Amino acid sequence: EMRTSILQQVIENMEIKSKLPEISRISNVNAFEKYLMAFHLSQQDSRKNIDSAKSLLLNALKIDPSFGLAYGMLADIQLRMFSSTNDVQLLQSASEYAQRALRCSPNISLAYKVLGICARLQENYNLALSSLSKCVAFAPQDPECFRELAN
Repeated sequence: EMRTSILQQVIENMEIKSKLPEISRISNVNAFEKYLMAFHLSQQDSRKNIDSAKSLLLNALKIDPSFGLAYGMLADIQLRMFSSTNDVQLLQSASEYAQRALRCSPNISLAYKVLGICARLQENYNLALSSLSKCVAFAPQDPECFRELAN
């Protein structure tokens, strides 16, 4: 409740016209701690840190298999790894993790963005447009969603 209240005040004070993004409930503190450490590592562009982030996320999902945000971040990591290797299995894995994320929580904008990019790369433009439009709807403050939609 406190996180929601703070976020609502920030959005109002910044005069952002957006729905309040979903803040998932933490069902397991250990899983969430691993997720946060993975988030930090994933922001650093080194293969070692990306691999460590992936390992942390997989461990978080062992603890809490319904942790949608962890699946979403795994999808993003797999997609980033695909962009540097062009290994089609990574693209497929990214799509599967994004779909798992959305089965856990249908409001994860990152999962829609990954699905949209995967669909575009596979030349499935209708799915790409649909997924990226949902990304924009759930995260209108994220310029990456608009950039991907423009592609």
